[in-house]
Amino acid sequence: MVCLALDIRVVHEDERFRFDGIEFSSCAMVTLGEQCELHDLGELHDALVVPAELFASLAGSGTYLVFTSASGIADAGGHSGVEVTHEGDRIRWHIAIANGVADIEFDRERYGKEIERVRTILRQLPPYIEVEPLQVVYPEAW
Repeated sequence: MVCLALDIRVVHEDERFRFDGIEFSSCAMVTLGEQCELHDLGELHDALVVPAELFASLAGSGTYLVFTSASGIADAGGHSGVEVTHEGDRIRWHIAIANGVADIEFDRERYGKEIERVRTILRQLPPYIEVEPLQVVYPEAW
């Protein structure tokens, strides 16, 4: 089983941060943590997590746009939906990546705890910090 580990980068209004060629300020970005095995899967290395989609993936099975490019345009980063399946105490992802597909299995409890940790941190951010991506353009084939 894979452990979901997420990083939250907060860039304050007096700071600038360049991610995937785009400069950001006054924002927070959720990415896969470097300690997460998923971090090194092709285009996921430079992907932003779409928090609302990740939070929704905890509620039930379905297809969710968990990852997108820094611009918010999924197709620009080669991102399509993640097929999420809830099965007992497991949550499974089926995701297309550059080299084909990956089937990933998480422990439901640990998956939920990590998502709730991120949700709590994002809720506590100052009001001038916006969570990126502000706008998401779903894949053309969605």
